[in-house]
Amino acid sequence: AGLNVSAIDASPNMVAAFQARFPDVEVLCEPAQNSDFFGQSYDAILMVGVIFLMPEMRQRQVLSRLARALKPQGQLLFSAPQPKCEWVDVLTSQRSWSLGEAEYRRLLDEVGINISQTFEDEGGSFYMTFRRSD
Repeated sequence: AGLNVSAIDASPNMVAAFQARFPDVEVLCEPAQNSDFFGQSYDAILMVGVIFLMPEMRQRQVLSRLARALKPQGQLLFSAPQPKCEWVDVLTSQRSWSLGEAEYRRLLDEVGINISQTFEDEGGSFYMTFRRSD
């Protein structure tokens, strides 16, 4: 489709599976909180099914880093439960945290990224899209 795509994942197994399926896509095995995102800036960043696996402070750090990695008018899409809550993730068995939609809005607004849309998929997952304002 003419897109330049890069990917990161902290799981060596996920990176290996991704590379097998998409051998021409640049991918790194590293946690998002440590990534410099290939030293690049992006028109769009997707983070689905990940942010809530991080404790609250790490979520704040990663979202701030993602905001800095966006180009002006770039968009960020991520998924997290709409209400503030804690649970054990069914797929990973890890403790998980949602800061809640209001806190995600506030946090990203502080770094110049404003909410543009929210939606829920047929499986009940909640998504938020944000656009960098500069």
